[in-house]
Amino acid sequence: MRINKINKSAFTLLEILLSAIIFVISVAGIFATLNAVRQPVVQKQRSLTAAILGQQLLESLRTQVDASQLTSGTWPLALGLHNTAATFPPGIPVSQIIQGVTYTFSYTVTCADGSANGCNTADTPRKVSLTVTFLPDAT
Repeated sequence: MRINKINKSAFTLLEILLSAIIFVISVAGIFATLNAVRQPVVQKQRSLTAAILGQQLLESLRTQVDASQLTSGTWPLALGLHNTAATFPPGIPVSQIIQGVTYTFSYTVTCADGSANGCNTADTPRKVSLTVTFLPDAT
């Protein structure tokens, strides 16, 4: 009587299915990790863009220094809150949209020494506090 030997060098269906499941779980884990790392990077990129835009606004304000307009209420460095197009320097928008993200600017000018109205002379410094807010797109 002759006995045929079964070829043991092939994979069974169960082994193939298990290896495919392990592979899919591994790839899904890698993509989940990449997505989790991407979110903070995007947030930091938006924060950096906001900082650069804020720096540009401050540089624009620095060029607006004019001692003859210290008491003018419409001057961009007049005391108070500046958050509308009427109080911003000419040519500087109150908000900008860059790559689907809206960046909105506002700044407050106060006396550097903290007094309410005591810095209407050319030798009294002023302090500019700038806020840049950004609303991300849906991604």
